[in-house]
Amino acid sequence: MRLGTRLLAIALAAFTVAAAQEPEPVVVKVSRFKHGIGDVFLSPEASRLLGIVYSPISENQPGIHLCDVARDTVVKGIAIVQGIGEMTCATDWKTAVRATYTCNDPNGGGNSYTASINRFDPETLETGASIFKFQAGIHGTRMNLSPDGKHLAYGMLNPGVGMRNQQPGGIRIIDMTAGKERLFISSNIDRVNDIAISPDGKYVAAVIVEAGALSVRAWDVTSGNLLGTLEGHSGKLTALRFSPDGQWLATVAHDGAAILWNPAKRFAKVTALKKGPDQLAAAAFSPDSSLLAVGGKQGLVTVWNTKTKKSAFTFHHPKPKPPAKAENQGILSLTFDKDGKFLAAGAEGGIALIWPIAAATATGADTKTDDK
Repeated sequence: MRLGTRLLAIALAAFTVAAAQEPEPVVVKVSRFKHGIGDVFLSPEASRLLGIVYSPISENQPGIHLCDVARDTVVKGIAIVQGIGEMTCATDWKTAVRATYTCNDPNGGGNSYTASINRFDPETLETGASIFKFQAGIHGTRMNLSPDGKHLAYGMLNPGVGMRNQQPGGIRIIDMTAGKERLFISSNIDRVNDIAISPDGKYVAAVIVEAGALSVRAWDVTSGNLLGTLEGHSGKLTALRFSPDGQWLATVAHDGAAILWNPAKRFAKVTALKKGPDQLAAAAFSPDSSLLAVGGKQGLVTVWNTKTKKSAFTFHHPKPKPPAKAENQGILSLTFDKDGKFLAAGAEGGIALIWPIAAATATGADTKTDDK
């Protein structure tokens, strides 16, 4: 057995707990400066973790970190422009993409750039072939790959720094196989805060800002037609994800609720899941779509059974050891590995947390649901 595999086995052995206990997570220090960790992605068997670090440009800290979970070390890091949502990775750990920028001015001035969506190797972070290019100012992005890596949804988080609103925000759907743009939506979108593509590439949904107002909208990718504005939350909208089987779209917000919508019925509201107050910020489905994990500011992750609409179990951000104070415990992102064995969270405080699903403790019927 390789040393890394043995160390990983030792680290994960800590997950073996009595039935009445909640398993403690493996903690991975992704950022030594304790910045928040955005999107995270797990390799098979949770041996490696990719994480985006929310880091001020002034600190010149690499924005994408590749971590060895068992050793709790950063193997490699690369810088990203704007520092938010500049990469995404499929759950099979075979398809990963990131955005890069090349200044069109040979003297390096101005804000006219060629934005390039490139493949990269999640094991080495080496940038590979360009898939698609377009003209834009430097901008933050939100990206989401379909589970099979064939469809990419690309949203502009802040459209063109320094462009003074000359460049609109927008959504692009890219065919990863053909390297072609299937859809571009630009009208009236000022900002894309989160985006998701259905597993068959048929639908795209996004949390957008339009004229200062936040909303969730869904489109048909083939026709470009708007299918609807999804209304049901009473708090700030934050994140959304499609289930891998295509049956659900889940949205979460600061009202503490996770809402399931039915894409096959023009995104009709199906169920609102809520377990106490929390400002939810992240959502992820298990690969078989049977579980939906949500988390937020309180550091609590609730995992819902999508069939029964009941809470299956919960995970918590670990409590700090004295004299450290309980600060910066918010959950910022969630992901499952490709087999659904592990759940990982990007959190405040510069760490990622990894829990084993098999060792989870059932929480019982203390769940509030609003089924319709």
